[in-house]
Amino acid sequence: KNSCCAHCLRGKMSAAPALKRQACLAQQLSGIVVVDFGHYVAGPLVGRLLADQGAEVIKIDPPDGPRWHSEANRTLNHGKHMMQLDLKTPAGLRQIRQLL
Repeated sequence: KNSCCAHCLRGKMSAAPALKRQACLAQQLSGIVVVDFGHYVAGPLVGRLLADQGAEVIKIDPPDGPRWHSEANRTLNHGKHMMQLDLKTPAGLRQIRQLL
């Protein structure tokens, strides 16, 4: 890790370079791919936090869309790639296996 990240993690950066710290933390998970099958709040929130830290998050929803219809979905799914797949079909399972 570079010195910026080490300082960020130790909390030694002052408030002045807050944007630099935010940019540094936003890339901590760069190169990591996460497949998000979560519904409701807890699962999608974790995916959002991982995306905020630089992970590539692929959100999988059923063919008819999210099970939970709420304005919160826009916030919870921010920064994710969205896919609708039917995991009960051979074609849907093939596509998921390619992601994993």
